[in-house]
Amino acid sequence: MVSMLCLTFSFFLTEIIFGYVTNSLALIGDSYHMLSDVLALVVGFTSLRVGAICCERSLKLCARKSTNVLL
Repeated sequence: MVSMLCLTFSFFLTEIIFGYVTNSLALIGDSYHMLSDVLALVVGFTSLRVGAICCERSLKLCARKSTNVLL
């Protein structure tokens, strides 16, 4: 996921730089589309991290409750 984020961000930078150098509105427009893709990947990566943390906490809580029931 991180590699896709880096790759997409590098394409964004390349398109925005060459778009302004060549005065190409198509490249500039596509670069901002790539920026929205980068933001979507950031949101996805963040949700994966938060979900893993919440899942780990809930598993620990379930383990504690089941241990208390067994004791």
